[in-house]
Amino acid sequence: MISVIYIYYNSSDVIFNSIDSVLKSDYKYGVEIIIVVNKCSDIPIEQLKYYSDKIIVIQNKENLGFGRANNIGVQNSKGEFTLILNPDTIVKENVFSYLINKMNEDSQIGLCTSKLINELNQIQRTSIYKKYNLIYLFIEYFFINKIPIIKYISKNYIYSSDDYNKNQFPEVISGAFILIRKKIYEKLGGFDEDFFMYGEDHNLCLRANKMTKIGYFPEVEVIHFGAHSLGNNPSEYKLGLMIDSLFLNNSKIFHPIKVFVFKILLLLNSVLFWPTSFFLSNSTHKKMLAIRSKLILKKILFSKNGK
Repeated sequence: MISVIYIYYNSSDVIFNSIDSVLKSDYKYGVEIIIVVNKCSDIPIEQLKYYSDKIIVIQNKENLGFGRANNIGVQNSKGEFTLILNPDTIVKENVFSYLINKMNEDSQIGLCTSKLINELNQIQRTSIYKKYNLIYLFIEYFFINKIPIIKYISKNYIYSSDDYNKNQFPEVISGAFILIRKKIYEKLGGFDEDFFMYGEDHNLCLRANKMTKIGYFPEVEVIHFGAHSLGNNPSEYKLGLMIDSLFLNNSKIFHPIKVFVFKILLLLNSVLFWPTSFFLSNSTHKKMLAIRSKLILKKILFSKNGK
């Protein structure tokens, strides 16, 4: 059995379509759906209880965040396999059977994902990461992979467009869709509950790499619409959560010297690219870059110990 875990927070506009796609799955050993509701103001959540007899609804008295709520869901699950699934997804046909077969063929694969695409059939490039280290962060923050003369440096750290159509063993996969053996999830202790939202999927995968393989199989696809629970607006709150989680994750996985180097890289990035925001014509990107730079500078220069 596969236990599908949804974390629900004001997402009634998308979750029912996702549930329908799961219920239409062809997995012959059965599916159970566990929906953990973080306290929210969305009235239609009452419909979830009666939508299908395969659904179990767990209601939290407060918003516990993504990782902690998932841990509660997995604790109440019965399946051999656990699927961490965002409400803003559509699971296409044969996904479950194909991925389970891949994991059964190679017992060393503890977790995996499919190709993630958006509603325009475009690949979600943040669905997999080849490496997650200081070199990768340097390449990413300073757009080294966009510079033709030294572009070759990035090939060992960032996937090319063609790579997204090949079976891979990435270092990190997106928390929008993670199929994981329950026994592996339990050995890892689940998601690190120090994270509220964002970054916990990176942290889980980086810990998982020490004991198992992570698979990426693009022959099957999942549509991921993205950013529904907190919205697409680049608010200071949302960007603050992302930056806090970035610092928290790196403080957990990097040596203190590397953490210091990371802060220097991020500080330089903010100082160099903040002025760029004044010349952008796209108002959303302009706002996002300005808020991001301000938050990073504030966190590094004025927060105690950069925390």
